[in-house]
Amino acid sequence: MEEPLSSLLVCPACRSMLDWSIANGPQCSTCATPFESRDGVIALVANGKEADWERTESGLRGYLRAEPDREQALRTTPHDVLNPADLFFLSLLLEEEGRLAESESCAEMAVRGCYLPEYLAAVDAQLDFVASRVCGLDATVVDVASGRGVLVRRLLSNPPATFVASDLSPLVLRHMRSRFEAARLGPQPVFVAFDAAAIPFADKGVDVVTTHLGLTNLPDPSSALLELRRVTRGTLFAVCHFVADDDPNLSALKGMTDLSMFTAHGCLDAFRRAGWDPTLEHEVRAPAAPTPVGELIEGARIDDFPLIETELTWCVLSAT
Repeated sequence: MEEPLSSLLVCPACRSMLDWSIANGPQCSTCATPFESRDGVIALVANGKEADWERTESGLRGYLRAEPDREQALRTTPHDVLNPADLFFLSLLLEEEGRLAESESCAEMAVRGCYLPEYLAAVDAQLDFVASRVCGLDATVVDVASGRGVLVRRLLSNPPATFVASDLSPLVLRHMRSRFEAARLGPQPVFVAFDAAAIPFADKGVDVVTTHLGLTNLPDPSSALLELRRVTRGTLFAVCHFVADDDPNLSALKGMTDLSMFTAHGCLDAFRRAGWDPTLEHEVRAPAAPTPVGELIEGARIDDFPLIETELTWCVLSAT
């Protein structure tokens, strides 16, 4: 583990320093909790939570094992004929098999088929805005809930001095690392798996935090925002999209997820309660439609939001 990052990372359970002298991964110097470091990913997740992406991929593999005809069709149908959702799930299979260039091509084609052009243009605008604020900083920058690394990839064009990509799932990070290596992107970030409600950094140990649509994926936003406030000494930049307070998608999602991050006032109020001073910048409005439902992978979507056609207000939430 490179300095100065090793001195900033702490045990997520008790916040004590980590002993990095152990071959297969660090261990807490106080509570002796062991952590794994494998394939370039440090897993500092103390409670063993299983991430949604890992369940999705194992579930996909199990589904196709029970449906060999569907797997055969998924693998043999020309990419430009496949349903976009099915094409995305094919990209996940190819990624698992190490066929990374083909997987990346399928994923890019699937994204173009699943989202409206206006939606994708709004995403690009927000990514460019965050990059203009973060690229090249002589600072420690942590990207939270990195997922497939959309924002991480953009920041690698001119990365900050110390750059961490994170997710709850070590598997997601291993796949991201493999994709970036295959695409010869570099230098690579440091990959650290952690739970946003138990962040393994010392108090005020991070200069800047970024996230791309990560806030709506947090199961407990209140706890995560308090933790982010604890570890951040500078600014948080979060790419967000919001719907109106009376949007029918909110009724459709009620009871399924925490809705505070889906509206501007809900998100701003949550940040203020956690001790942040948030503002919204670079607002762009764009239509959004439900993503296609898989035909071979029946009923599966690349994205569960929105459920009903709507207009999104895209922005970057900046908080100090």
